[in-house]
Parts: sequence; structure tokens; C-alpha cells
Amino acid sequence: MHPIITSTFRIAIPFWRNAPQRHMAWLLALVAVAASSTGLNAWLNHLNKAFYDALQNLDARAFNESVLLFLRWSVC
Repeated sequence: MHPIITSTFRIAIPFWRNAPQRHMAWLLALVAVAASSTGLNAWLNHLNKAFYDALQNLDARAFNESVLLFLRWSVC
């Protein structure tokens, strides 16, 4: 593992395990993960709608745009 990552974990682990504020930190981390997941799912639903609308309307340009957008974001 990279030395910077190792030293970061060595410094951070005591806080996440033993600090008096760790319960609030874990709660905030959980809320952040849930919000991120919800946002990502909403974006994917929007992308799926554009994809299937393009298929239903036989719109090749919109279909290609939705596929390319998905591929661009999935590769990054």
C-alpha cells in the first residue's frame, strides 16, 4: 500500500474507533453515503429514461447520446 495511504489510516483509525465524537462521525458518514447513493440512483434513472425514450421514439441521435454519456461516466 502507498505510504501516504498507510500514514493516513494510521492517523485516522484512532479517531474512528476511540474518539468521543465517533458516533456522530459515523452517523454523518452514513448520511453522506446514503445521499450519494440516492443521487447516483436518481441520475441513473434519468439516464435510463432518456435511453428507453430514444428507443421507443426510434431516435438514433438521442440513443447514441445516451449511450455515449453512460460510457463516458462509467469509464471515468
